[in-house]
Amino acid sequence: GGWSDYQSQRGAMVGDGKPDKKKKQSRTKPADKSAETGLSFVEQHRLEELPAVIERLEAEINKLADFLSDPDMFTKEPMKFQKGTDALVERQAMLDAAEEEWMMLEEKASG
Repeated sequence: GGWSDYQSQRGAMVGDGKPDKKKKQSRTKPADKSAETGLSFVEQHRLEELPAVIERLEAEINKLADFLSDPDMFTKEPMKFQKGTDALVERQAMLDAAEEEWMMLEEKASG
């Protein structure tokens, strides 16, 4: 029941070729879905936006890791290396918090 499970299940749902019908149904009954899940409107919205936030943070982390993988970066430009390292640590903390929030909301939604 973690993030990787969600991604694999989400990939299966997207590949079905039936997203239009599901989108129309979910748009017509947002209040019912919220009532069924036990989430407030704000929580439901946050749950829907968190996967994109997590993907963005993962992309930023990968980009920073590539930047820091230059073996000469530390000696040639120590200030850039330090800023990159600080940014990487910050993004990793943000990713951990986003994944934790996503897990909490998923658990609350499932009841």
